[in-house]
Amino acid sequence: MRMIYVIIGVVFVAVLLIACAFIPAMPADPGSAKVSNMLADKYGGLYIFNKKFYFEILEKEKQRKEYKKNTSTRRDEIGKLRRELYNHILSYDSYFWGGKEGYREERQKRFTDKEWLAWSKQRKKYLSAQIQIRESDLYYYPIINYIKEIGGLDTALKEMDVMLDGLRAQEETDFKFISWFYEKALFNYAKDEIKRRYPDYKEVDEAIPQTLSNGCRYYINEGFVFKKKPEYAYYENKFREYLGAENYDNILKPFLRIDIYYECNGKKIPLAFFIGLQYIMVKYGLFGDEGRGFSIKQEYFVSAGTSRYKTRFFLIDDKFVKFHEINGEYIESKEPENDK
Repeated sequence: MRMIYVIIGVVFVAVLLIACAFIPAMPADPGSAKVSNMLADKYGGLYIFNKKFYFEILEKEKQRKEYKKNTSTRRDEIGKLRRELYNHILSYDSYFWGGKEGYREERQKRFTDKEWLAWSKQRKKYLSAQIQIRESDLYYYPIINYIKEIGGLDTALKEMDVMLDGLRAQEETDFKFISWFYEKALFNYAKDEIKRRYPDYKEVDEAIPQTLSNGCRYYINEGFVFKKKPEYAYYENKFREYLGAENYDNILKPFLRIDIYYECNGKKIPLAFFIGLQYIMVKYGLFGDEGRGFSIKQEYFVSAGTSRYKTRFFLIDDKFVKFHEINGEYIESKEPENDK
């Protein structure tokens, strides 16, 4: 009898799983999803506070893309060289060598004294600068005190190169300054070596820097979350005026992020904000594994709306005007302004 119950249970679970496979994914809260889609189609998109700078960025990014395309062959050559330099250094540098026997012999096979000296100078220069920065930070870095105690950076680097047993027996933090700062020093060394071998080549950031006509550096795709601060009150007020106080404060504000900004004299100035709503979808089936456990339901976020990536809101005469991007052209929307 027990076996019959087991068989019935297995059949029931199998039928249930098969049935779940035919159930389409659906919003966890259909009403909320409907509102999110409506608001996303109406208000989702990029809000641009400086139209002139925005089109400057579009043009400059177009030039940068074309430059990368035209220099792709040379960039591939340089990328290969950079990887070779990295591997070359990582193969002999004692931090990665781990104190193995024959370290010095292996290093001398791979590197001339001149090359070793060039790398050592670059490493010392960068680490010195980073240590000075971190001495003034609010965070506590144990290795900074350790370096001072043993006689400074020269001694620390020398001992690291020789891999003295006593130094290796220290706490792991004794070597953290390399794990923190090593990658940048290595990058700078490779950059200098590439410049020496390809003197006429310029990386895209050097050939076409991300600089506006006002001389300030701009940043894209490095957006940071919008937070309520006194210096951002102007932007908040503009969003509240256009979106409606209730929509902004109760629904849209958490989905707002700074997407493009520029920096002048150490101050970040927002140029464009992005609003992209999401809601939860539910899918039924068999999910999970033995470690996490199994479930017949899976929840995940999806983006609301259909045109958010093609919609732009330009601040014109102190008011947002909605445009749709069609084949690279920006066409003003003729949608009626509904009550907010």
